[in-house]
Amino acid sequence: MKTDTLTVDLNMPHKALQVIPQGALRLVCREGSVWITLDHEQRDVVLQPGEVFTTRPQQRAIAYALQASVLRLEPGAQPRLE
Repeated sequence: MKTDTLTVDLNMPHKALQVIPQGALRLVCREGSVWITLDHEQRDVVLQPGEVFTTRPQQRAIAYALQASVLRLEPGAQPRLE
């Protein structure tokens, strides 16, 4: 999935798994609750509606829907938890 120049909304049913492509991406929880596991990191992130996390360049992630969710992938810049 090429996501470096476009925005993609992932509709994730409860318990769905989605591999997030590597690259600096803003992950925006639009609905539901999404658990993000980051490649080569011990920490995980749980996003609620309106929360945003930005991955680093060359970092992959896996998203797991804790409930039916919508996760938006946007081109990102600086890694941070807002």
